[in-house]
Amino acid sequence: MSRTQRQPDHALVSLPATTQSPGPILRIRSMRRIVFAGMVLALTWAQVANAAIRITELLAENDGGLRDSEGDSPDWIELFNDSPAPMNLGGWHLTDAPGNPTKWTFPATNLAAGVHMLVFASGKDRAMAGVELHTNFQLDSSGGYLALMQPGGAIAEQALIYPAQRRNVSFGVTRQSTSTQVLAPVANARVYVPSNNSLGLA
Repeated sequence: MSRTQRQPDHALVSLPATTQSPGPILRIRSMRRIVFAGMVLALTWAQVANAAIRITELLAENDGGLRDSEGDSPDWIELFNDSPAPMNLGGWHLTDAPGNPTKWTFPATNLAAGVHMLVFASGKDRAMAGVELHTNFQLDSSGGYLALMQPGGAIAEQALIYPAQRRNVSFGVTRQSTSTQVLAPVANARVYVPSNNSLGLA
């Protein structure tokens, strides 16, 4: 018998049309892989090793899914703070143009450890702390470039080239997993199945 240890996987989802965003979107997501109906796509992400802030997911063709405060359903980009401490994103940048690394700049925005943040890629260009964030560009559903730049725009925390996208199917990362053998293949084992939710602790 072997026990598999997995790092967090992120869901690739088709979002319901009734979902609406009232303000800045911060999410703490389950560490289990959840696959919803729709095609699951894989992406190779070029990123700096041990990056603290990284892009984890994007949706380049949002047709009636997640909505912003005005009822529109624009493209979106999800970030994740993979560090053990809060990070201030003030002065960081998102860009879809390799020749313009500081195209859109974050306001002073704290992202807690282990928390996701969603930025709408709507072209509305809104960068005010405490409210919905909107880039000044939209994502190209036929494929394109996307980068997260450190303050100043000289260093890319993460940069990627993504292929053509599908309507209402978000595009995210895959994570590596490792397996550790804890019992020999022919070893006897006992399995405890509790009759309630106490897990034997009551």
